[in-house]
Amino acid sequence: MCAPDKVRPGGARRRPPGLGEAEPSRQNPDKRVDTIPTRGNNILPMDRNEILRRLIETVAEVQELSGCAALEVNATTCPINDLDGFDSLRAVETTVLLAAKLNCEFKTGKGDVNVFISKDGRRALRVEEAVDRLVELQN
Repeated sequence: MCAPDKVRPGGARRRPPGLGEAEPSRQNPDKRVDTIPTRGNNILPMDRNEILRRLIETVAEVQELSGCAALEVNATTCPINDLDGFDSLRAVETTVLLAAKLNCEFKTGKGDVNVFISKDGRRALRVEEAVDRLVELQN
């Protein structure tokens, strides 16, 4: 047996979903709003200066969360060489956190990317060089 319709204050009955008129989004499909969150390449490319600002913020945040001394981070900072405890693992964590903040993914054919290391894996990069890699990976 079906449950009776619920009665609203004032005596008006509410219809169960699926009965009566169609939902507004089904009445005119052209006017539906896409509310499904997206990730990956579905965003517009960010400005280089915005990526630089967000990367600096994220490096400082990860350092603070790791309990390390808060040093000023700028475009010429080489996090792996200049920041206490900033190793390759922390660099990957920072890259993943930045990707989440920017709502995108930075991947190569090999999987997750550590943007603080050169493409050949032999040199630690400065923040401004990491931004160059992020801009390249975003496109």
